[in-house]
Amino acid sequence: MIITLSSQVSSNGHLIGKMIAEKLNLQYIDNELIAQIAHKLHTEEKIVARFDGEFDSEQHEPFLLDWLVSINPENYLRTLRSALFEIVEKDNALIIGRGASFILQGRNPIFHIRIMAPINVRKAIFLAKNEGYTEAEAAKYIKEHEQKRNKFAEHIFNIKNLDDGSLYDLTLNLAHYTPEMAVDVITMAVTTRFKDGAPINSESNTQSLVNLLSKHKKPRGLGF
Repeated sequence: MIITLSSQVSSNGHLIGKMIAEKLNLQYIDNELIAQIAHKLHTEEKIVARFDGEFDSEQHEPFLLDWLVSINPENYLRTLRSALFEIVEKDNALIIGRGASFILQGRNPIFHIRIMAPINVRKAIFLAKNEGYTEAEAAKYIKEHEQKRNKFAEHIFNIKNLDDGSLYDLTLNLAHYTPEMAVDVITMAVTTRFKDGAPINSESNTQSLVNLLSKHKKPRGLGF
C-alpha cells in the first residue's frame, strides 16, 4: 500500500500522516527523502533541504549558486522521481509532500490525499506550535509559505493549483474534524480503496459506474 499526503501550510498534515502510517503499519517517509536525494546527487542534505518544496526567487545569491552547481531543477526532478519509484517498489509507505502526488499520478494502486483547512484553523494550529507570534504574524507566515509552495509546484511540476481536487483521491477539510477524526475518515477511505474487488484504475471504475447506471437508465425524454 502506497499513500501520498500533501497539505496546506499549517494544516497538521505531518501529524495526521504519522497517525495514519502508525494505524496502517506503513513506513512514514518525510525527511528521509531529502537524505536519499542528497545521497543520489552527491551533495549535502542541507542544500536539498533549503530547496524542499518551496521556491523563492529572492533567495540569497550564495544559495542560488549552491543550487545551480549542485542540484539544478532537472537533476532534482529526475532524482526525486528515482527515489520515489524505489519507495513505490517496496509497496509499504506513506509519503509526505514533495510532489509525490503529482509524480506518481496514474500509477496504481496509490492513494493520494490532500489536507486542507480554513485560515482561522491554520492560524490556530500555527500559534499552538509556535510561541511568541501574533495572529497577524501567523497569517503572514502562512501566506508567504503558501506562495513559495505554489511557485515551487508550478516551476518544478507544472501544477498551477495545489488545491485542485482532481489531483487527489481524497481531499479533507479540517474545519469540522479533529486529527483523530481525520485519521478515521482517511483510513476507512484507504482500506475501502484497496479492498479486493475495488476498481484498480479510472477506466475500470468508469465501467463499473456505467454498468450500475445502465440498470437505472430512464427512457429518452423523461429528464436526466
